[in-house]
Amino acid sequence: NDGGSTIEAMRIDYSAGGFVGIGTTAPASYSDAFTVKMNSGVNGWPIGFTNSDDTVKGAIRTEYTENYVALASKTNSDLRLFVDDSDATCPFIIKTSTKYVGIGTEAPNAALHVNGQMRLEDGHKFFFSDTTETQFIRGTSSDLELHSGDDLYFNAADDIRIASDQVTFADDGGNVHLTIQETGTNSALFQG
Repeated sequence: NDGGSTIEAMRIDYSAGGFVGIGTTAPASYSDAFTVKMNSGVNGWPIGFTNSDDTVKGAIRTEYTENYVALASKTNSDLRLFVDDSDATCPFIIKTSTKYVGIGTEAPNAALHVNGQMRLEDGHKFFFSDTTETQFIRGTSSDLELHSGDDLYFNAADDIRIASDQVTFADDGGNVHLTIQETGTNSALFQG
């Protein structure tokens, strides 16, 4: 307890199977699925991780007014998530200095930096705006749709290549306005 008052800092309830309560006198009252229960009214960062010199490196807390659980690093330490403690490199990292997220890299240089393959399931969109839904890429098992709400620019320092024997330009209603059809080596037919 706190040195004489009735407030308990921690209770182990042996009658309920050894459940541990932090900031609560009834550790098994909410759900027997939790071996350790912490009262959501506890403020600050009640669970901390320190070095041998008592320097705080990270902490876990609950926020009872906005209903979230927070995991944080301290003293400019990056937040890392390992799948296996024998991994040579960290598969997931949040850099303290930039708040950049790295997946498959420990040195992210953008808000999200992925070193590896990414996959979106069929029909889902990858948006390029935080307010509109008109700029996106969407793929299916056989098609890829690149959609723009206004202009669409292709800007390359070298060639732009489309590996197809026919390219069709059509509007949203499916009306074809221009077709480029390969007719042989180094030749094509433009119809529109």
